[in-house]
Amino acid sequence: MCSAHTWEKLSKEQQEMIKLCAQESAIYERKLWVEQENISMEQAIRSGVTVITLDSEEKEKFHDAMERVYDSYCGEYKDWIEMINRLKND
Repeated sequence: MCSAHTWEKLSKEQQEMIKLCAQESAIYERKLWVEQENISMEQAIRSGVTVITLDSEEKEKFHDAMERVYDSYCGEYKDWIEMINRLKND
């Protein structure tokens, strides 16, 4: 992240290099995130946590039930919630 003023001072080549690095780092970050999720899940299970996995029908029921919670407590963020839900369905 940088200001438009700083960005405009960079050459096109520098801008492209930064964009490429940002894309590569995002992919790498996602890989690390998945690895950490797996490690955390394994630790939780070893500690005695019961993991409940919902099938798509159960997830849909949960999502429908959460609508009331979103409406009651997340009104100002409803647009964000809808955007997140669209992204997870893509």
